[in-house]
Amino acid sequence: MNGGTPFTGPWVTDSRGPVHAGQGDLYVQILQEAGIDVSRPGPDPRQVTDDELARLARRFVPPGHLAQAHDTLQTHRIALVTGDSGSGRRCAALMLLDGLPRSTGRFHELLDRGEDGGGRALDPGDVGDGDRLLLDLVHLARERRDALLRELGGFMATVRERNGYLSVVLPPDREFTLSPELFSLAVRIVRPPARDVLFCHLREEGIRADAGERGEERLTQFLERASMERVGTLAVHIRRARQYEGEGAGFGSWLTTALTALSPTDTEIAERLRQAGDGRQRALLLAAAFLYGARADAVSHAADELVTQANHPAVATPPLAHEPLATRLHTVGASIRDGGRVFLRELDRDRTVRAHGWDNFPALRPALYEWVARIAAGHWLTRDESTALVTRFTEQWLRTEPPEPLGKLARRWAGDSSPRTGRPAAAQLLRDAVVHERHGGWFRHQLYDWACNSTLDPGLAHVLVGVCATDMLARYPDQAMIRLRHLACHQQPSVRKAAHVALAGAVREDDRLYRRLLERLRPGPAPRAAADAELFLHVAEPARLVTRSPRAGPLIASPALRDQFAVLWGSARDRAPREHWAGRELDWFDTAAAEGPHSALLLDVLADSCGADTHAVSRLYVAARDWAAGSPAGRRPAAARTVNRLQNSARAALGIGLRRPSV
Repeated sequence: MNGGTPFTGPWVTDSRGPVHAGQGDLYVQILQEAGIDVSRPGPDPRQVTDDELARLARRFVPPGHLAQAHDTLQTHRIALVTGDSGSGRRCAALMLLDGLPRSTGRFHELLDRGEDGGGRALDPGDVGDGDRLLLDLVHLARERRDALLRELGGFMATVRERNGYLSVVLPPDREFTLSPELFSLAVRIVRPPARDVLFCHLREEGIRADAGERGEERLTQFLERASMERVGTLAVHIRRARQYEGEGAGFGSWLTTALTALSPTDTEIAERLRQAGDGRQRALLLAAAFLYGARADAVSHAADELVTQANHPAVATPPLAHEPLATRLHTVGASIRDGGRVFLRELDRDRTVRAHGWDNFPALRPALYEWVARIAAGHWLTRDESTALVTRFTEQWLRTEPPEPLGKLARRWAGDSSPRTGRPAAAQLLRDAVVHERHGGWFRHQLYDWACNSTLDPGLAHVLVGVCATDMLARYPDQAMIRLRHLACHQQPSVRKAAHVALAGAVREDDRLYRRLLERLRPGPAPRAAADAELFLHVAEPARLVTRSPRAGPLIASPALRDQFAVLWGSARDRAPREHWAGRELDWFDTAAAEGPHSALLLDVLADSCGADTHAVSRLYVAARDWAAGSPAGRRPAAARTVNRLQNSARAALGIGLRRPSV
């Protein structure tokens, strides 16, 4: 969080709905096929990125030496930010970029290109004109971090050439191993005053405290040791305590509740587990913690399933002899409220019970794995209950365990034949995992390997399309685009269609990403060339090409891009079925007939795509003539002018000597 708290979570944090991109109902349909909830409309995740930076800025307290880092970035267009653990390095690096004047570029985070199977760690193509770039090296393995640092010197030249800015986050004390050139660009920040950070956060939440409350000893003791992330978490807990206890309780009570929630002792939790009695009651406590806020029936069923998975001896008690569920829950410190849902009575106690149970009963982890595998993809839980369970389990697993078993679990869930059961669980797991600060790289590489497999299980392939079109696109757009392009080669037509729609949505508002995609669609060997030709036709929306973006002119105005489109159009006619490219050709005629300031350039591209092939030129002319003849009466004059303009463009392309009119 801002004010020194590193922002390490996914950029899309509050919305799980679709982005406003793609082709309307088609886009919603591909997310539904992927098992992603589309019931709550969500904003475009690229806008969420800017909004999140603005939110962080409102909570930001500058650390020591930030001004020096800002001067370094302004002067050299690169700054390397380091400092002690918990000093807010990532947040400071983000705020350096956020404080720059807006230009033609945008903010995005760089990733290790080794995740995409390439030999290069940094790709100059990831740098657009005026881009603000973040490179976080903190959680990378040492060999990958060293590879990125070795390439950083050359990469800086590209950043400067394209008038960009690069902010790099270094692990503690790493600056002393840098080359002399990079060392001169490193700035060691100093942790900002924790009390200032806390109350900056609280002011944004509308929470005030008097001088005496600000100086309480227990708060002072906490802040002396807390990292910036921990300080931000305390602010969140104080806000939740206010909601939990009401305005009348006052700041002192909220603070006590929040500090207790953040600092429970193992003895407290161990006593709670001891008081739970036998294994069935412990299973109920764990189920209540993992399914916090779920319906009471779902928690009861989940507890019974955990007893089974843990091989706990069954107790043959007649149902009429059972203790009431409310009584059993009360015994373990839980209650049923808010319309029959289960909550633990103390604030944030669900989190501490999950962590304590996970850390102190390691032999139970395989049973918890299988338990989650069964109930998250079953029919007992609602969609919201299942996704919350998956998120909480993923958090615990990745704290202590390797990522590979979760990859297998996602594949297992996605193989479920129904998008209503396993796919939502698989999608949630992968959406959380690809942005995990420590293991996210492994999952992103796994998604790349899966996407490259044209025979991948269609259920899993649909899930990957959804994950790439949402969380990956929001935070790692280039990586999302690469994986979607591979998925567009899948043998299953429904997967290819989903990938086409997702890619069209991804590049519709992003010129840089569109150019990057076009670079990858250059004609090559079959069968890739055929798949790329189909993909080109899907993203070659003529209205997109003649529309001026907020930061630059229309794409079709670029001679280099027109040449590129001409080559891709020629390849599409050679590789794709006629009915596919003929329909898109008519779209281009329609847009050219609108006679906008750049529409006629579309006809130059179509003519150039025929090259010196007179048969292709003749076929194009006949198609345009037939299109004009079939146009509505009111549009026929414009259609006729379009045909004449196309004829002139074709003659110029063949070198007959007519010059194209300027546009």
